Amino acid sequence: MARKIIMAGMLILLLTAGGVSAHEQGDLILNIEPQLGTAFPHLQWVLNYGMMPGIDFGLRGAVNYYLTDSISVNVGLGYEGNYHWFYNENADNVDGIKYLFAGSDRAWLYFLIIPIFIDAIYASIQRIPKQIANQITADHDVFFASYFTIPLGIRYEKNAFALGVGITGNIPITGFGETQTKNEGLIDETITFDLKPYLGWYFDIGVNRQKFGMALRLSGPFALETADVHPAWIKENYEPFSFNFFTMSLLFQFEIPLAKLPVRE
Repeated sequence: MARKIIMAGMLILLLTAGGVSAHEQGDLILNIEPQLGTAFPHLQWVLNYGMMPGIDFGLRGAVNYYLTDSISVNVGLGYEGNYHWFYNENADNVDGIKYLFAGSDRAWLYFLIIPIFIDAIYASIQRIPKQIANQITADHDVFFASYFTIPLGIRYEKNAFALGVGITGNIPITGFGETQTKNEGLIDETITFDLKPYLGWYFDIGVNRQKFGMALRLSGPFALETADVHPAWIKENYEPFSFNFFTMSLLFQFEIPLAKLPVRE
């Protein structure tokens, strides 16, 4: 409970902070941006295959050039990934628990509140029996994807308020995924995934104060499919077929001044 109060208090202090813009026209700033949040799979996969919301994480470096004291353009490079598991109705039942967050009536609420959901992950992991932990880390019923990310965007800052929007190019680094469909306990089909490069978008809203900022980042792909799904017949059941993720993350921004390059008239 104390962790929740402290984290919520930090957000309130930042959101109520005042002050004028800390930047001037021509400033060149490097932003280091770690993020942590939740990745939500497409509803098709939640309802039909039991794919659960997973952990979204990333680290970017973005160079911002200020066209004015409040508007900047940026380009960067980063690493991002997401990890999910599948609810398996045929998993062993240990003390009435079949799933990582089973038995927690507040699990979905935690996932939707940033940054409070971080505490839910920590608290839930403490309650996992060893057998369940082994199942989660097994080679099946999980999905992992990681990418090189190239962001390009524009950012607006006024007083302590900050708003950003942009696009991302995402190039697969490594990933794995496998789940199984079962009928009466017998394996019907093994589903696997091959990552694809894709173009995505992001939207930030938050606060920026004295070389440090925090923001809520919403992001997703323009593409319907961010991975090839095997076997191919699975696509026949849907029109259109989708395999992608919507993410909601807490972003931290640390500024490093690089240079002043004012526009010459």
